[in-house]
Amino acid sequence: MDYNITIYPKVLEPWKGYEYTVSLQGLTTFLTKKRAKVDKKEMVAWTPATFKDTYRKSVNCHQMSLMVFDVDNLALTGSTEEDNTFEQVHATLKVMGLTHIMHTSYSSTTTHNKFRVIMPLKTPVEPSKWTNVYKAGVEWFKDIFWDNIIDSSTCDPARAYFTAYHTDSFKSAYFEGKIEDFEAKGDARAEQIRIEREKARAKNEAELKRREAQNKHLKGKDRAYSDHRKYMYALLNFDRNARSSLAHKLGCKIRDNRAEGFTCPACRRNDATYFYIEPYIACSLFCGHVNSCGDKVKPRSFSAGYVAEYWGHL
Repeated sequence: MDYNITIYPKVLEPWKGYEYTVSLQGLTTFLTKKRAKVDKKEMVAWTPATFKDTYRKSVNCHQMSLMVFDVDNLALTGSTEEDNTFEQVHATLKVMGLTHIMHTSYSSTTTHNKFRVIMPLKTPVEPSKWTNVYKAGVEWFKDIFWDNIIDSSTCDPARAYFTAYHTDSFKSAYFEGKIEDFEAKGDARAEQIRIEREKARAKNEAELKRREAQNKHLKGKDRAYSDHRKYMYALLNFDRNARSSLAHKLGCKIRDNRAEGFTCPACRRNDATYFYIEPYIACSLFCGHVNSCGDKVKPRSFSAGYVAEYWGHL
């Protein structure tokens, strides 16, 4: 079976891509070809995807044909003992009879193996399904090995990967067997999320009705500011219209169900902030500056009511 990939001679020139159809053995030869180590700006990159006009942008993506797992065993950071993670992963996948290509990455060392595992999809996957397919694949990989073995920070279909560069610690491996059905795992994940969101939606609607009934009961009475504040905090957690109104007041750009670009109360930046209009997906507001504003693991989050009150929109 052949697979469609796109190659970028210079990673910083995403508009200069070349689409190829390759076999797995051909891809292995290309990825593990002996190359001298050069500056990252000059390295050859590739993607397991095809794009409109070969311009590497998520919105231009046509389909994905391979899974790429970025293994960066964080538990071994600073270790001085020899690392055999590469051999362990290869041996396990081989025993499972699963087709895979492996090669070490740019910064891999003998005491801290960093490498990529490339596994084919049974059929190409559309971008609309990719997030669930990729995240289900990451969950599967972690279940087989351990939780912090893999970098799962992005599922961008336009993500590019560097080819292998030969160093003293370079390793590669190839095994051809059966193909894991990652698309089925993605479909199962999507269905589970749908069920959970329907439950959350029902819960939110019930809570909103309760809050509205409480507000009606207080109407005509001498309501304290604290009563109004509590009501608005709850409303912004549960009501789509209230959250949509807040997005406009905060000057957000609306992309489908996502509001982007409010000013973070903590770091005062707005280039990586977002929240979902539909509260059953996530009711919090997020700042995507994970390292500088968050806890270096996940985005910093705020309640919608807090942000609305902070910027005077409560």
